[in-house]
Amino acid sequence: MRIPAGTEERRARVEIIPLLDVLLIVLIFFVYLALTMTSQRSIGISLPSGKGTAVTAALTISIDSADAISVDGKVMGMQGAVDAAVASNRSNAGIHQIVLRSDSESSLGVSIELLSRLKEAGINRVSIEVNGR
Repeated sequence: MRIPAGTEERRARVEIIPLLDVLLIVLIFFVYLALTMTSQRSIGISLPSGKGTAVTAALTISIDSADAISVDGKVMGMQGAVDAAVASNRSNAGIHQIVLRSDSESSLGVSIELLSRLKEAGINRVSIEVNGR
C-alpha cells in the first residue's frame, strides 16, 4: 500500500538564485587567481619614501641596488639610458614623461650622474618615483 505524500504531482524546479550565487563565487575565485598570477615585469627595487603625485610614464629608467641601469626592464649602460630617453622625447613630440626609479640602496652618485647627462642631452624634466607611504 502506498501512502500519498502530496508531492506526486509537483515537478522538480531549478532554482536560479543559488545557481547565480555559485557562479559569482567561481567568477570571483578566477579573477583573484588571475590577479595573483600577474606579476609586474620590472626589477626589484626598494623605493625611498616620499610624497608626490602620480605620473604616467612613457619611459622608466631604473637603478637597482647594484647600480645597474635599465630602461623599461632592459639592462643597459648610462649612455644607452640617455640615448633611449632622448629617443623617447623625440617620439613623444617634446612631452617629458621620463620616470627615474632608484633603489634606496643604490649610490646617489649614479643617480646624479644620470640626471646630469640627461640635462646635457636636453632633457630638463625627469620625475623621480618614490614609495608613497
